[in-house]
Amino acid sequence: MTDPYDPPLREVLDALGHAVAITDTDLVVRVWNTAAEQLLGWTRDEAVGRSILDLGIAPEDPGQASELAAQVLAGRPWEGSFQIRAKNGGPLIGRFRCTPLRGPDGAVTSIVVTGRDALDSRHQQQKALARLALMSRAGLLLGTSLEVNRTLSTVAELLVPGIADHCFIDLFDETGRLVRLVNAHTVGDSDTGWVPVGQAPRYPSDHPVAEALRTGRGVLLDDVRRLDATAAAAP
Repeated sequence: MTDPYDPPLREVLDALGHAVAITDTDLVVRVWNTAAEQLLGWTRDEAVGRSILDLGIAPEDPGQASELAAQVLAGRPWEGSFQIRAKNGGPLIGRFRCTPLRGPDGAVTSIVVTGRDALDSRHQQQKALARLALMSRAGLLLGTSLEVNRTLSTVAELLVPGIADHCFIDLFDETGRLVRLVNAHTVGDSDTGWVPVGQAPRYPSDHPVAEALRTGRGVLLDDVRRLDATAAAAP
């Protein structure tokens, strides 16, 4: 069975990062987007026309599943997390929101279910917190040590490979000359034309580092792949 919705709507739903399913009031799936396929393993052709309860998007406790369905069919949204099972039998902790849709007469006509892998989101949060902790520790080292070279090397070791593949630290010496003090790289990626430690890098005027040196402010790049990291040339 194929879903009855127009292709433009399906394209919009497929562009969303969350799993989306739309059911009728009998909980039969009418729409199943690409993210739902990826999360649960059922293809659109396999899912459409089947009860959503048979596809893993329901608490494993039948009583809880019935209560949830009754609440949404009564017109009350529901949001929460529970364990589900993908097509391959693998358990997941899903975070779902179920929203009733009403027709012109006010009666519930269908249900929109959106979901995501709750553990994956939590993992991303934990990674972000770990990065912040590393940056905090690096800042503490910079602010409390008088051995500049040793401290900068330690900071680079904290950053690579924890949150970065490369770390370069350049400082102005007493004559105002910019000098490369630290080069740190992931294993196997150290010989790619970087300016050696002890030499003075020269950045093109349109390079983000040159902008940071001119303004004294940090520069945030939305896509680091656009940055030519080897653009700094030794004299």
